[in-house]
Formats: sequence, C-alpha cells, structure tokens
Amino acid sequence: MIYFIISLIILVLDQATKLIIVRTIHPYESIAVLPFLQIVNVKNKGAAFGLFQGLGNTFFIIIIFIAVGIISAMIIKGKDDRLSLSFILGGALGNLVDRIRLGYVLILLTSMLANTTGRPLIWLTQPSPQA
Repeated sequence: MIYFIISLIILVLDQATKLIIVRTIHPYESIAVLPFLQIVNVKNKGAAFGLFQGLGNTFFIIIIFIAVGIISAMIIKGKDDRLSLSFILGGALGNLVDRIRLGYVLILLTSMLANTTGRPLIWLTQPSPQA
C-alpha cells in the first residue's frame, strides 16, 4: 500500500536527518532557522517536552507500538486522511527506532513560540548542559 511506503520513506528521512544533526551539531547547541524555530540536538528520555522521564524507556516503547498499531489500522480502514496518518506513522516509527537503538528520542526541531525563557521548550524540563 502506498501509504506504508510513504511511512517508510519518512522513517528513512527521519533517521538520516538525525544522523546528520548528531554529526554536525553539538548536544544542546541550536541553530536558528526562523525567529521562532531552531534546529537542536537534544536527547529526550521522556514524552513531549521531556515529561514523565521516570516511567522508563520500556513504557514508551510499548506506547509507541500501540500507537503504530492504531495508526496502521486507521490507514488500512481508510479512516480520515491517510496521507497525514502515513506521515505520523513514519515519525512514530522513527521514534521507535531511536528508543530501541539509543534509549531516548533525538529532538531536532523546537519552537520558541510562547516561550519567554530564551531556551527551546524541550530544555525547560531537561538538565542544563552546564549541570
């Protein structure tokens, strides 16, 4: 099915992009792309914004497997927008590969919208690089 091929392409692009970023940007370094968008190299051991890190990697791997199953079923059944779902599935698979291979998810983009700290939002719940 074409939508699963698209998901596979997204997975490959996700992993290739992360490899390039890890090789060219130091941890916690950021490069401004737009005034509100930055490329970063941050390890996320938790959920969104680094929350719930104490739940452990195994918990998140199980959650990703469940999400992959649900999204795949939605694509197969033709629910909603299958193209959008294929992009989400590719991203979820990229996160799954990161969690299995590295024990965390690499964060590459972060938004500075509604953030007054001057630090990318993901860093708000992560230790400072100086710590």
